[in-house]
Amino acid sequence: MKILRWLDDYFEAIFLVATLFSMSIIIAVQVFFRYVLLNSISWSEEIARYLFIYMVYFGISYAVRTNRHIRIEVLLNTLPDKAKKIMTISADILFMIFATVVTVKSGVVVATISRLGQIAGITGIPMSIIYCGVPIGYGMVVVRLLQNLYHKITHFSAPYAEFIHRRNPGEDLEPAKQEG
Repeated sequence: MKILRWLDDYFEAIFLVATLFSMSIIIAVQVFFRYVLLNSISWSEEIARYLFIYMVYFGISYAVRTNRHIRIEVLLNTLPDKAKKIMTISADILFMIFATVVTVKSGVVVATISRLGQIAGITGIPMSIIYCGVPIGYGMVVVRLLQNLYHKITHFSAPYAEFIHRRNPGEDLEPAKQEG
């Protein structure tokens, strides 16, 4: 159970840091090779691009997990708490419908590309692996939205700040220490 809680809290963040670190190293090595050694690494730009694709889609899931996705709060701030809550839940449901459609449709695209056997030009990586970033990322968005909706529905009667705030990563991982 503790492992699942840890994954729930940190999976996307660790993936994003590792991806950004990897991209930075690959690009730095490419720059060194190109401008210092006057020789280019053929695969570096392609790999960095593919890592960036995965980083974007996992970043969407992370933004939903941490409740930092883009929304227009001007209208929400003018509403009473109950209306704010209903609007927030409605927006999450619409976003979940969108994310579900993207997950399903992009899964069909991945299956088609896999069946056709497309491969990346320089690295020879199957393009279906590259395109998997979309259904995986949006599938994670659907899971995160379900988690958020569960929290919001079970905390509907709570004040708006508690209603909107799901447990932050790391909270409740360790029991509170007793002073004595």
